[in-house]
Amino acid sequence: MKNHSKWVENEIYAKRMSRLRSATAKPVLGTLINLLIMKKVNTRGIAQTEKHVLMASLCYNLKKFMNLKLKKPE
Repeated sequence: MKNHSKWVENEIYAKRMSRLRSATAKPVLGTLINLLIMKKVNTRGIAQTEKHVLMASLCYNLKKFMNLKLKKPE
C-alpha cells in the first residue's frame, strides 16, 4: 500500500509518473499487442508463454535497431 498512498497523497507525483508511463511503457505494449499479434498467446504453460513474449520483444527491439542503423549519414 505504500506506493498507492504515494499516488493518492501526492498529486504532482501522480501526474508526473502517469506522464512518464504513458510516454515509455504504454506505446511499447500497444505495439506488441497490435502489430506483433500478442492479443492472444496460443501456447501451453508459463515457459512457452515466456518464450513467446521474449521473441516478440526481441522482434520489437530488432526493428527499432534496424531503423536506427539504416539511416544514411549526412
